[in-house]
Amino acid sequence: MNTLSQLLKAMLPLLEKYTETEQHEASLTAFVAWLNRELAIPSPSRPIERHPVMHTDAMISAHLSRLNRFTKRYSKVALKNSPLAGIDDFVILVSLTKGERSKSEVIARNLIEFNTGIGIIRRLLRHDLVEELPDEEDKRGKRIRITPAGMRVLSQIYGSLEATSYLLTADLSEGEKNVLLGTLQHLDQHHVDAFEQNVQSLKEITEADPDDY
Repeated sequence: MNTLSQLLKAMLPLLEKYTETEQHEASLTAFVAWLNRELAIPSPSRPIERHPVMHTDAMISAHLSRLNRFTKRYSKVALKNSPLAGIDDFVILVSLTKGERSKSEVIARNLIEFNTGIGIIRRLLRHDLVEELPDEEDKRGKRIRITPAGMRVLSQIYGSLEATSYLLTADLSEGEKNVLLGTLQHLDQHHVDAFEQNVQSLKEITEADPDDY
């Protein structure tokens, strides 16, 4: 058996496993990212410095938390000359470019604490970046939508916020970015599914079967 035949024989089961789930997109980049996760292929150019106490999962969590803080710090600088107070203001505005939503839906979809989200919406209303309209399904509630002024603000600040994205990915190669993106999308989908299941406790999360999500 020649080398090509051996490679094809080894690859076919992996391709079958990849295509079993409908959420996997039919692109080479997505497949390579999935393959790296599946085979746990490390990047030889990025040595891992182990912590004497923290295990791998805890280290990943800590680094994600630090990256989130860097994101907030960079975005605060990018937004300093705009009416937006922080990255969550921007996130809510962007989510409304897809159409009007109820206030509670906007807050829940963006994983923002309810009281914090209400405060952001009130601030956006004061700056006329969003507007309220009646909710036909809930007479007591209000829906919100982005205004032309809100769209102009997004257009003005998008370039600055895009620059913060380049800061975050630093000197990663294009291949490393694609692997990272695929991994983060995989994690995000898992947690979105758990969130939609209305998981209320750590016990429910740890005892749940991932296949149920």
